Amino acid sequence: MSNVLIGIIGVILFIGLALAGALILGDDFKSASTDSKAAAVMSTLAQIAAGANMSTLKTGVPYSLDTVPPLMPRFVKSVPSGIGESFPFGFRTASGPLSPGPMAFALTAWAADSVEGRYVCSSIAQTYGAVMDAAGEPPRAPAPTGNVSGCIKLNAEWGGVRNGTYVAWVRL
Repeated sequence: MSNVLIGIIGVILFIGLALAGALILGDDFKSASTDSKAAAVMSTLAQIAAGANMSTLKTGVPYSLDTVPPLMPRFVKSVPSGIGESFPFGFRTASGPLSPGPMAFALTAWAADSVEGRYVCSSIAQTYGAVMDAAGEPPRAPAPTGNVSGCIKLNAEWGGVRNGTYVAWVRL
């Protein structure tokens, strides 16, 4: 009989420890997934930016979509189409997406109605030193700033990219 009671007490203790661990560490596991996606986005952007910079170095001409051959396969093995289905990658000039001239940013953008996107952008922005607002949103700006890297929520249309879109970038 005492073996049964000890077994029941052991099971109750085990379940209690499991619940306590889930309550204490649950947010850490949730944020680890978001931080992992944010790191993947920024790593891919950095790789693409490095390829564009190598193209500029090797050809002697600033990287432009009009004047320089594509990055693939010479400077980047393969240009990623995105992470998941909502993170397409591309280049922009300092003036915006539709402006001619040398590229200034490797960037990705995703819709503001994506909850996961909000957390990913906030993680990127915090990593690069941005201050979040009271609701935990990333900074709002009309376009990427002069920082080397970061993530913002657009507060105006930017060359065809809708207001409210999250934009992560790496400067070339």
